[in-house]
Amino acid sequence: MLYSAFKQIIEIFEDDLATRESTHKHSLNIFYIAHMAVKNINQNSRKRFYSFKDRFISGRKKQTIRRANITPPEAGDVLYLTSNKLELIDRVVCIDVKKVEINIKNAVVILDGKHVISGSELDTFSKNDGFKNVSDFFSFFCATNDIYRGYLITW
Repeated sequence: MLYSAFKQIIEIFEDDLATRESTHKHSLNIFYIAHMAVKNINQNSRKRFYSFKDRFISGRKKQTIRRANITPPEAGDVLYLTSNKLELIDRVVCIDVKKVEINIKNAVVILDGKHVISGSELDTFSKNDGFKNVSDFFSFFCATNDIYRGYLITW
C-alpha cells in the first residue's frame, strides 16, 4: 500500500514537471523523497526474495556474508544452512571467518582490511557466494549504501 502511494506521488510530480506547471522547490523535494522511497522498496524487496536454496543444494554456494552487527561463528562451529522460509537444507562446518567490506563505488571487496578482490577474482568470489554475476552481488549488498561491512563465513 505504501509502495503504491509513493508511486502515485511520483506520477503526479512527473506530470507536473513535464508540463512545467510546478517547479516549486517543495514539490521537487517531495518528489525526490517519494522517488527514493520507491527505489529502496524495490531494492529491498529484490534483496529479501533472493533465494540461495538451489545453490546450497548444488554446493555452488561455498560462503556467506553477514552484517557486522552479529557475533560471527568460529572455525569448527556447525552452521545450519536454511532457506528463506527457515527450512533446514544442510549442516556444514565453518572453515574460516574474515571481516569483509564491499565497496560498490570502487567495485572491490576487501578482506580483513588488506586483501583486495577485484576483476575476474571478484567474479569467482560472487559466484562462490551464490550469485549469478558481480552485478547481482553488488545489487544485493549495496542496495541502500555504497559500502557494506560484515563477515565472510566459509565452509
